[in-house]
Amino acid sequence: MKRSILKKFFAFLSVAASAFLLFSCSVFESDTRGGVISLALPDSSSARSISTSGNAPSNDFIEAYEVRVRNAENKMVQKISGATPGSTISIDKLSPDTYTISVLAYYSAVDWGETYDYVTYYGKISTKLSAGENKTVSLALRDFENSGTYITVYINPINSALDEWSELGSNNNYSCTITGNGVNFTFEDMETVGNGNDYGCMPPGSWYCLKDKFLEPGFAYTFDVTVIKAGWVEDNWVDVIRKYHGSKTQVVEESNYQNQGEHAVSVEVE
Repeated sequence: MKRSILKKFFAFLSVAASAFLLFSCSVFESDTRGGVISLALPDSSSARSISTSGNAPSNDFIEAYEVRVRNAENKMVQKISGATPGSTISIDKLSPDTYTISVLAYYSAVDWGETYDYVTYYGKISTKLSAGENKTVSLALRDFENSGTYITVYINPINSALDEWSELGSNNNYSCTITGNGVNFTFEDMETVGNGNDYGCMPPGSWYCLKDKFLEPGFAYTFDVTVIKAGWVEDNWVDVIRKYHGSKTQVVEESNYQNQGEHAVSVEVE
């Protein structure tokens, strides 16, 4: 009798343990499986219809999309390039978090034997994703003139650099390295604006609409500036009379050529 009761007791424990393990595994899988965000990308004609400037590019200027996915800590967790207009993409294996999804419409062109990708439309959206959730989102794209950035960098000497600035003449070689949010590039300029004055200026030139150099509005970037003063010293040309340096991290704002002065980045050098 006792032996029979013990057998039943151990059988019960075995079944209970199995059920517990099955339940535990089920919960674990449910909590850790990745979520999915589906995003429908506009075809060329529908993307044009939501332009706000009235100067929409032709279909030839929307060849593909790049999708950038960042988490709540602003870390880029996925980047999809070459997505076809009119397609739907699935961004999978996502942990529970709040994500910012940026979409860049672009086209490729060859200039002096080099191929460049030019951004024509841009848009972004934030969405919260729960564990294992499948979510479909959409966003509005706007033409680059009304959604991109046109960042001019002003250079302001301080302390001893301010005293020496005008005395050393107007031969100023400027170098600015911009980093952050997947961007890392350097552009240079022989200073032409503000010669003889107590400031310098570096307009963005042609790089501002290139996909690999595009500064997304609402994100922070670091602007690291070096200024080299060159000139004549006792009838001899000197490549480096003085060198100044400064750095600033700033969130860039939506801007264009017309309102660039209101959204410039000012870097102090010494």
